[in-house]
Amino acid sequence: MSTEAAPGNVIAENSAGRIVVASRVTRKLYPELGDGGDSLITMLMKVAEVEAASSNQGTIAGQRQHPANFAAMGRLILHNPYHSACVNAKKSSTIGLGFKSDKVPAVLDELTITDMTAVLNIVSEDFFSVGNGYLEVVRNGVGPDSEIVGLHPVPAAFTYVFDEGDGNWHYELLGTMGGFRDSRSNFKFPRFGDSERFVKKWGMPVEGRNTVSEIIHFSNGSALNKWYGLPNWMSAVSSIELMQALDQREFDFFINRGVPDFMLFISGTKASDEQWTELTNAMKAHIGIANAHKSLAMNFPDADVKIQLEKLDLEGTDQGARFATITDSLSLKIVSAHQVPPLLAGIQIAGKLAANNELPNAIRTFQLLTVAPAQEIFENRLERTLGNPKKNGRLFGARQQKMEFKAITDELDLLAMQALGGAKTPGAAVAKDAGAPVSAGGAAKPDGDAGSAGSAGDAGG
Repeated sequence: MSTEAAPGNVIAENSAGRIVVASRVTRKLYPELGDGGDSLITMLMKVAEVEAASSNQGTIAGQRQHPANFAAMGRLILHNPYHSACVNAKKSSTIGLGFKSDKVPAVLDELTITDMTAVLNIVSEDFFSVGNGYLEVVRNGVGPDSEIVGLHPVPAAFTYVFDEGDGNWHYELLGTMGGFRDSRSNFKFPRFGDSERFVKKWGMPVEGRNTVSEIIHFSNGSALNKWYGLPNWMSAVSSIELMQALDQREFDFFINRGVPDFMLFISGTKASDEQWTELTNAMKAHIGIANAHKSLAMNFPDADVKIQLEKLDLEGTDQGARFATITDSLSLKIVSAHQVPPLLAGIQIAGKLAANNELPNAIRTFQLLTVAPAQEIFENRLERTLGNPKKNGRLFGARQQKMEFKAITDELDLLAMQALGGAKTPGAAVAKDAGAPVSAGGAAKPDGDAGSAGSAGDAGG
């Protein structure tokens, strides 16, 4: 027996005839993590190392490992449309509507390459994808009174906390000084407002430069790790992986030439090498989307030759509805883990098409339970850092600057009141009894930029 291997085919020949076995051909839609022996959630979490118990009484100094594979987690928005829609919905609702005060972007936009909302959109994408977002604050000098001259996003996948072991810490960006995963080659960042102490201990981050870059860390805190946050959607990873498997299976079905449509039997003669080659080449020529429904004609001179064509049922013709049901179930699990209304992820639930108030009610619940807590994290961190006159180089003068974001419920109220010819102030419809606009968190706050003394005195970073 002789065996000849051809791309996508194994041809075996013996005295009884020839058999062609079509091997599976595929195009990978999604990258693999590791050797494929573990589930996606296992691979994402395998990067984590067991850390010492959280304590500020002194720990072993060193770089603190991420609790999960942040780089792979961040790329999942490219692999699943529902996960991507949920991340974008939370990002747009939390940051995308901009600041309530026009004074904030007027000052901060000049410090960015584009504008502050675009920068925070990038930071918030990391925040919702991996549970951590980092903002670089470039100062023209050392100390809290030095001028702030730049604001830039820093990739969360490559930013690590370096625990100094004495209750202090700073941040490191991997491989930005000529190496990779070597603490000596990583670019070091002090946390916001800590550059004086940092420079005394570690020296200037870059010799010969007067500028110092500090880090503001936005963390979605988790009980699983002291140093890093984790996103809320991790329980949906298995659903995302299964949906990838369904997509890959359907994709392979249409491009895989190993999926048989029929079997051709030639009996009563042994085809010559020339005839066999002509037949196999002709069959291969029918592979591909552009070659479908073409005719094939061949001549066998033997009078006893019989050609039998057996049309095969398409594999899984009854599975289309089943796969659709599974996909619907998985998509709902993904949006549930994200705490995003299905409508905002493009999912229409049967039986609710006539509910005119379903979307507004869903948005209000979304604002209350998902968006407002995230806005609180960003607002508090920004007010204690960039809005703090004791640490922002008098960016906004001598007063504490509030950093409140617009809420989608405020915008809905504004549109409703404008449609009725009433109030034109966002939030006034629901806050008229309180006498003040409603904040993102749902509580009435007084107007003005001045913050509390306690907020101004909080430590940054």
